[in-house]
Amino acid sequence: MLSIRIIMGTIICALLIAACGVKPYNQEQYAQCFTNYSNAFNACGGNDSCEEDALADYQECTGEHLKLPVHFVVLTNKFKDSLATQLSKGKLGQIGGPLNPKPKGGTKKVTKTELIDYLKSEVDTLNRYFTVYDASLPPDNRRKLVTFEYKSATLFGGASNIDDPLTDFAIPVFDFDKRHSDFKPAVNTTTEVKLYDPNAVNVYIVDCVEYESDGSLNDINSSHGKNNCDKPYIVLDYKRILGLVNRQGAEEHEMGHAFGLAHVCDNSANNVNDDTNIMASSGSYLANGSVRNNEESECRVTTIESIDCTANSGGNRSVGFTTDQCIVILEKVNEFLDAIN
Repeated sequence: MLSIRIIMGTIICALLIAACGVKPYNQEQYAQCFTNYSNAFNACGGNDSCEEDALADYQECTGEHLKLPVHFVVLTNKFKDSLATQLSKGKLGQIGGPLNPKPKGGTKKVTKTELIDYLKSEVDTLNRYFTVYDASLPPDNRRKLVTFEYKSATLFGGASNIDDPLTDFAIPVFDFDKRHSDFKPAVNTTTEVKLYDPNAVNVYIVDCVEYESDGSLNDINSSHGKNNCDKPYIVLDYKRILGLVNRQGAEEHEMGHAFGLAHVCDNSANNVNDDTNIMASSGSYLANGSVRNNEESECRVTTIESIDCTANSGGNRSVGFTTDQCIVILEKVNEFLDAIN
């Protein structure tokens, strides 16, 4: 029995390693995937089983076979107000331009459609940067890993009217230091599907603050991600998601935590412009080279000693995941998909 388990484990690891090295990212590679699919499909001669196999190969080639639905919950009205300001200035942080032309005067009113469109653009950001590093694919050196799909959103107006522990984080702000540990229990006890979709990766947009010892309020842009026993979610400060502060790969970094990854340390990073791994942090990381997140010790993962990193910065987190990180992500992704299916 033990030898069978070892063999099966070896096969699974081999499959995961293979998957971590074959997901294309750029348009040229997508085109090649489609060419291969067209050739295979045409060679099937109308055979249904053959055509299904060809489609499955195409979906795996493009990373579309692992689809992760995303549900947004906006817990701060500052997201809408700041988006309106950015639109009025004719820019949207680092996203690459306004959704609509700059108005002739005054602050633009943001429609629900524009808010949803912006959230969809954040899903595009995840698909662009939540990738595996591959030096054979210049200039981006990225291979696609999974496909995130926008599913739904509960905007602030809909969320703030719900009486639920989760909406406490919207009134008036998310006191990050004091309330950080309270968020996970709130997620796990809510029965409001608008506030937590059990069949999606949930992304919460909040206004993070912290209180100084003298009682003064300090506006911060913290964020975090949790695997939460295969019920993944991330929390992002609205300033990060709008690019009002240095994004530092916030979405993909926290999504890495949501799918089981720990911080890594890059002591060569001196500022936010230095190229670093998506999971780089100047705070702490796990000893012994582990890539697993130790916050999930109650969910099967053994807690590993955490030690301080001496780097001055986490860098810009622009370098894709390593093969070891990729294996952990795919394990967690498949566990999540098994759970929701």
